[in-house]
Amino acid sequence: MIKQLKDTFEFGQWQENEDMIYCGKNVTLKHGEIFISQKMFSDNITVPSIPKSRSADPSQKLMPAEITERLSARGSLNWLVGQTRPDLAASAALCKGSNQDVQSLMDILTVLKEAVKTNTAGNWVRSMDLWTSLILIFSDASWANAEDLSSIGGYLIFLASLGVMMPEGGRINLVEWRSAKVKRKCKSTLTAETIAMEAALDAGLHVRTILAEALYRDYVPSQSGQLHADLHRPVAVTDCKSLYDCLVKDGPQNSLSEKRLAVDIVGLQDVAATFDEENPKETFRWIPGHKQLADAMTKRIPPYKLREILERGWVSLVAEDGNDYVMRSENNTVG
Repeated sequence: MIKQLKDTFEFGQWQENEDMIYCGKNVTLKHGEIFISQKMFSDNITVPSIPKSRSADPSQKLMPAEITERLSARGSLNWLVGQTRPDLAASAALCKGSNQDVQSLMDILTVLKEAVKTNTAGNWVRSMDLWTSLILIFSDASWANAEDLSSIGGYLIFLASLGVMMPEGGRINLVEWRSAKVKRKCKSTLTAETIAMEAALDAGLHVRTILAEALYRDYVPSQSGQLHADLHRPVAVTDCKSLYDCLVKDGPQNSLSEKRLAVDIVGLQDVAATFDEENPKETFRWIPGHKQLADAMTKRIPPYKLREILERGWVSLVAEDGNDYVMRSENNTVG
């Protein structure tokens, strides 16, 4: 296989040892599992200090040198978050406002300090049966929590083994994540959650197509048509009960006060119908808010919680009654 890779990809230098640096990322082989971090990059970050004369009044406008510091900090943080640090994604997104005061600089430097302090954090790639894997999607939104009353939406997308749908649980690999402002101002939490779910499910289907193209030699997305519904099914998880109820109920969305939202809901239902026309509950799942992994994509919560889940790499979606699904870790406690 190494020979095939070398014949296909013409790199300047090949490293076949257990530790290497690739595109600024530290790649380490540990007990048959791959760990990717940006320790080297984080070690080279210098977090500037803010003089007491400035921090005493955070409402002061930034001086030119401080604006440069803020832009540099944002650049470093965005690179980390986009490559290996989803645990800091929401904090980074909430620092992207247009405010040009000392407080905005203090906020982003606080997140950058956390990144430097936890420079050994990263993402794991663990062995699993890709042929039977699911696309597990956690979607979330926080209504009007940005400085201009925008909502922050985000998602986590995992390749997951079939065991995640069983009480004993199964392995997960995080393959994509996002945290960003929802594109339009939202009138309610339901609106923000719906738009976030649209983006998450769309990204999950994209991951599904890429996976199929990698696994099936003759599959060409632009020519082969739709994949069989049973291959790499998406399971989209939300903690918004009102959204879940809208998605799984039959009939028109007449009860929605925001009629524009009905179009979005029906679009999501149409996607679910391509996998199971009769039962959208096979695609959409509900969990309580405190068990929502994608919280780390939409609000400032202790980042160690997501880091622990990623390090564990094992979750279970367990049905406690007919509709409600909760997430448990390998030892049946929530991290």
